[in-house]
Amino acid sequence: MDYKGMIVLHGDLFRFDQQRRYLIDQENKQNRYDLSVFERSGYYLKGLYDIRSHKVISSSEALIYATADKQPYPFKIPVAIVHKGERLSDRVINLINNDSLKWKHGFYYVDQALSDRLNGDLPTIDIYGTSFILNIKERELSQVDLPENKICFPHRAMFECSEIFYSTSRHTQVNVNSMVMFPNLKEFHPDVECILFPPLQEMDMIGYIQLSEMKATAMVCEIPWQPDQSKIRTMNLKDVDIASLLLKNLRQQPQVTRPDDIKQSAQQKEKQTEKYTRKNGNKRKLS
Repeated sequence: MDYKGMIVLHGDLFRFDQQRRYLIDQENKQNRYDLSVFERSGYYLKGLYDIRSHKVISSSEALIYATADKQPYPFKIPVAIVHKGERLSDRVINLINNDSLKWKHGFYYVDQALSDRLNGDLPTIDIYGTSFILNIKERELSQVDLPENKICFPHRAMFECSEIFYSTSRHTQVNVNSMVMFPNLKEFHPDVECILFPPLQEMDMIGYIQLSEMKATAMVCEIPWQPDQSKIRTMNLKDVDIASLLLKNLRQQPQVTRPDDIKQSAQQKEKQTEKYTRKNGNKRKLS
């Protein structure tokens, strides 16, 4: 499916009608919302969203929510998206989405990159000039133009930082056992580097969300979904305790992905957001 041009509101997908007068729930097309009733504030259309019933709610309904201590989540849709839509350049769309993430507007415009990811394309990262596809389900990287060349991560790498030894000339992983058996391996292979990776769940949040059996867009409006290449760093081998690293990997017992962790995190986020909206809810209403 081509998701490009749709928008995400607090994790749920919506699309515009052809005249761009209505907002339509992609999963429940009976939910249609007239954009003219949204409050206009500067360059944004403002609204309130109930993440439990997955519906945009009116200002009168918001009063009922306030009484029931179930404040809805505020969102802001840029007017430029409504009026210009796909005529916007990729640069402008990127700026709009980054601004939404920064200020927690609860909105995300689906560009081609996100559409491709929702259709199954795995993220790609660069390691010393070589492109690798990241598959967090298998905890591995596979070289784009040579798929049999893989970099494998220990079980703990899903939730903890991990160290990988890598040959920059051969573009291959060096087994940590070799580093222990030959402590001076660096002298024989000066191209070997130790690369520090962040937890894999941070490198592909959409993939991690899907492993927890939640919808792929669940956290798109809250957490950057694309890999942050700057989080991958090179360490000096003299700063690496190779023997301790090997022992830690050996002690690591096989474990399954922990979907409850992210569900618990989402619940904590919901409580924090409810606290925030209770404090500021009166400032955010539909006209």
